[in-house]
Amino acid sequence: MPVQFNTWYACDEDVDEARVLALVPQAAALGCEVFVLDAGWYTTHAWSPLSNWHARAGDWLVDPARFPHGLGRVAEA
Repeated sequence: MPVQFNTWYACDEDVDEARVLALVPQAAALGCEVFVLDAGWYTTHAWSPLSNWHARAGDWLVDPARFPHGLGRVAEA
């Protein structure tokens, strides 16, 4: 079983590109072999009256405010 780092434990759903990119080398230094970007990277629809985690879960659209370069930089890191 690979050793993994999951952003949920460090960030809950409060993730963004800068925060995640800062965590990648820390996870690697701890010996983690897999880096999991968990909840919070996707959008919240402005029109949604439920602009919370449950409203965002499952839409799978990258939030450009949190990840202005998409997920490419995170994936490369």
